[in-house]
Formats: sequence, structure tokens, C-alpha cells
Amino acid sequence: MSEFPPRRAAREEESYHQGTGSMSTAAALDDRGVFTPPPPPAGLTVTEPTRKTPVHAITQVLVVGGGPAGFAAALAARRAGAEVLLVERYNHLGGLSTGGLVIWIDRMTDWTGRLVIAGIGQELLERLPEDAVAGAPTTLWGSTDSDDVAYWRERQGAFRDTVTWSPMIDPEWPKYLSAEMLIEAGGEAPAP
Repeated sequence: MSEFPPRRAAREEESYHQGTGSMSTAAALDDRGVFTPPPPPAGLTVTEPTRKTPVHAITQVLVVGGGPAGFAAALAARRAGAEVLLVERYNHLGGLSTGGLVIWIDRMTDWTGRLVIAGIGQELLERLPEDAVAGAPTTLWGSTDSDDVAYWRERQGAFRDTVTWSPMIDPEWPKYLSAEMLIEAGGEAPAP
């Protein structure tokens, strides 16, 4: 199989337009085919039309997106006593782990089996019903026993020959529990 020679500059010049004038600066591909654009001219600006944006609420903390991070941020801020507005475009919380059906939670333990990712995420997992979460039992976290590793590797729960806490979840339960935890912290659903 022959290798194509590196691409040469298809064009030797880039133009930037400022107002009605034009300013050209040479730019090209180097010997490896990497394009390095020239710096923009000093004082270059883009003018956008003005617009009026309606304000629907005033709050101390605005969280945009109710995925795992947004849910945790909103809950932590609310528990700290802040007035929080959580804005979510879908009809549920949990983002990809619920609506996107990404039901596997990446490794939450270190190589010795010690829980290193905890907080609100672990609290949510602990509140799930027993049949809504599947993963290695606590007693096996950090195990390097070949039988344990072989069993949990097939279930995405063992990496680098170590059993880890990498649970799989029923995506419907975190939707419910996320909302419940926010309500418990004093949250309320907006009026329709």
C-alpha cells in the first residue's frame, strides 16, 4: 500500500474581513500537513443585533441540566440552604444514565476496594431498591481472586484483575429517586 505524499497548502492565503476592508495574511500547511492559521488582526470584532431576553425567575443558584452532575449540584446547593432553580429540558432527571439508558456506572472504588467516589451519587445508589442495582458485593471490592475476577469481569465489575464497585442500574428508579431527594430537600415542581 503506498502512502500519499503530505498535502501542500491548497491555498496560500487566508482573508479576514473587517468592515469593508480586507486584510490578508499568509497561512499554509507545514511538511506534516498541519494547518497553522494566521492570528486574527488586532481589533477584529463581530457585531450582533440586540435582542430582549425575558427573565422568568430570579434565584441564588441556577443549575442548567438535571443529569447526574446537575442533579447533585442542585441537591447540594439546596441542602446548603440556597434558593435553587434546576432547569431540565426533558421530563425526568438523570440525563444519559436514565433517559439515555447508560446503565453502567464506572468504577467507584480504587484498586484496594476502598470507595473513592461517593457523596450524592453513592447516596442515590444506596437508596435504590435491591433489585434496581447490580454489582459486586462490598465484601469482594478489591478482590484479586481469579474466580471472583472472572465472574465480575463478564459483568463489567472487574478491571486490571481486580473486582470493583461498578454497578449497573435500572434507569427508571434513579428518575424517581432524584426527584424524591430534591423534594425532600425542599424542592418543588413548577406550576404547569
